[in-house]
Amino acid sequence: MRFLILAAVSIFACAAPAAAQQPGSAPAAQPAGRAGGPTAIELIKLCFEGTANGSVSNPVCQGYLAGAIGAIRISRTVSQDFPICLPEEGMSNLQVVNDVSAYLEQHEDQLQRSARSVLFLVLTELYPCDQGAGAQ
Repeated sequence: MRFLILAAVSIFACAAPAAAQQPGSAPAAQPAGRAGGPTAIELIKLCFEGTANGSVSNPVCQGYLAGAIGAIRISRTVSQDFPICLPEEGMSNLQVVNDVSAYLEQHEDQLQRSARSVLFLVLTELYPCDQGAGAQ
């Protein structure tokens, strides 16, 4: 099971948001110890920048969430003891962003953790699988 969880979490390392650069400038340096991908606060800021009409419109945020949620759904299909059981319908990107944001407001010490680890933690808490009830 650990292998599947690690595989799912590593898939969350979708393309990190690219810093705006001037043509010919050097790429922005990554903070030390960062294995790729945005921190939780960087992702949430990106997502809220693109919030309009009750939805998330920032394409980087949309792609990141689509990759993360897709990885979780795939992981659930290949592992009966995977800890997250997402609803088949009714889950929006904005809801996920709001859930992660609410978690970060209560756990400010988690702001600099990787977005993928915080997202995985939040979704595990919000959508746990009930193994005894034959979860999907």
